[in-house]
Amino acid sequence: MAEVVEIKQENLVYAKPKLITENVMHYCPGCSHGTVHKLIAEVIEEMGLAEKTVGISPVGCSVFAYNYIDIDWIEAAHGRALAVATAVKRLYPQNMVFTYQGDGDLSAIGTAESIHAAARGENVVAVYINNAIYGMTGGQMAPTTLLGMKTATTPYGRDPRLNGYPYKIAEMMAHLDGATYITRQSVHTAANVRKCKKAIRKAFENSMAGNGFSLVEVVSTCNSGWKLSPVASNQWLAENMLPFYQLGDIKDLTKKEEDKNMKETLIIAGFGGQGVLSMGKILAYSGVMQDYEVTWMPSYGPEMRGGTANVTVILSDKRISSPIAHEFDR
Repeated sequence: MAEVVEIKQENLVYAKPKLITENVMHYCPGCSHGTVHKLIAEVIEEMGLAEKTVGISPVGCSVFAYNYIDIDWIEAAHGRALAVATAVKRLYPQNMVFTYQGDGDLSAIGTAESIHAAARGENVVAVYINNAIYGMTGGQMAPTTLLGMKTATTPYGRDPRLNGYPYKIAEMMAHLDGATYITRQSVHTAANVRKCKKAIRKAFENSMAGNGFSLVEVVSTCNSGWKLSPVASNQWLAENMLPFYQLGDIKDLTKKEEDKNMKETLIIAGFGGQGVLSMGKILAYSGVMQDYEVTWMPSYGPEMRGGTANVTVILSDKRISSPIAHEFDR
């Protein structure tokens, strides 16, 4: 019998969220759903909302989400998740209410319910999985399918003359007064997983504060529908999905005025051997851990001979095109 080793809390690096059940997930290997489920479970657990959270799951690949996250769930008809969420939140305003919907649900059959929930400013969160295809029903074209993208119903690629254009419902919702936090994230890299979790938490906090509607769109993979391996799917997403569905906060009314457009430029100077470059690295790594955009530009040469040394570090919540430019070229 294997010996059970107790890990002290201060030595614990990672543990499976307590709200994730022992059930084996039915999702295809490499699917983004499992990662997003884990993030939601972690956020609920960290916020202490396990007993106050209600998830609404409609028809789609995530229809069995109640098997994997141990909270209260309600099954909704296809496209009607936000209508159900509206009722639950109005009846139980003290509860955390969120929907978990795919692009075929939120932005196709459920477009009307989605738009009007955002327009009314319902205090709920919609977690929106955008993989540009109908994954559960066989890989048909979705409203989010890219131009030229091949699916079961567009075998020669999506043609705008026949199939119309893909649309971005996040940008559409951002124009509505009732929507206060609209963001688009992904989980195809470790760094993006961290940013996505941060966005989900912000959306949940926004809802519990009664500030209005929040949407967290997650640009995701569907390696089965795309006919690609999990690794190739992540690469295809980065090369094809992200140029069209650009990541970042689209609308954020939760920020305080002093928090907007944060940008700090630091120049650290001294002599070689005093730890100048190391200090710059520590600052840069700290910025990365806080999900800021970072540049680190050290000087090389004289410091190795005891001369002067300097390093420039920039931390910003917006893209930095070079270590010295204030705005990136569009």
